[in-house]
Amino acid sequence: MVTVLVVVAGSTAFVFAASAAFLGGVSQADLYVFSGPDTVPLPLAFDHFDACAGNLNNDVDVVGNSWLAPTADWRCQSAASRVRNRKQTTTADSATVDVGQSDHVVLSTFVNRASRTVSAAGSGLSLFHDGSSFHLYVVYQRGADQITLGKVDGSGDTEIASWSWLPRNNTIDFLVEIDQPEITIYADSMLVANYTMTASELTTFGSNTRFGLESDFDGRSRWSWFRVEELVP
Repeated sequence: MVTVLVVVAGSTAFVFAASAAFLGGVSQADLYVFSGPDTVPLPLAFDHFDACAGNLNNDVDVVGNSWLAPTADWRCQSAASRVRNRKQTTTADSATVDVGQSDHVVLSTFVNRASRTVSAAGSGLSLFHDGSSFHLYVVYQRGADQITLGKVDGSGDTEIASWSWLPRNNTIDFLVEIDQPEITIYADSMLVANYTMTASELTTFGSNTRFGLESDFDGRSRWSWFRVEELVP
């Protein structure tokens, strides 16, 4: 039926008559056709790093957000952003964009080459970054076979919780839903954990609107893309 309507759009009477016959006697008066605009909402942030000029800092994503990566360790190369090899000298290093909201968001990224070291280097997502240093993070520590949720605040870098993640793999697909105070973590389409932010964490991090990539003592991981979308109720 849809194909007929499209192909013979100029022959309305013929279409209605044929439709009535096909539907077993439905009156032409009972048939109508309508159309309307269909909008697809843009993500709050999206980048696949193909157009990056080299240094990710101040580069602009597809939506128009500017990356903040002040350590200059974040470098781009063909179809992958990565932390330049500095032999794991940097801990809890973030590259973030400001998405303008801190709640009801979904973050996702694909790490296509995860670091594996004896120090359990981590690579993943940076959450609720204040643009200076305070933030939460979710990383895959391939060398330790675990996924870790941590935070950086006035007390330093603290691991909040870790969950075993096997089998050990070179890649990981992260998705994190934020519906404060709940943080729900998925990896490779499987639920990892649900974490409830404490009152103190909500006060420290809850209003921060920067999200992005996280590297923890990691010198070789690569991210294929990064996206932030509105969390659908």
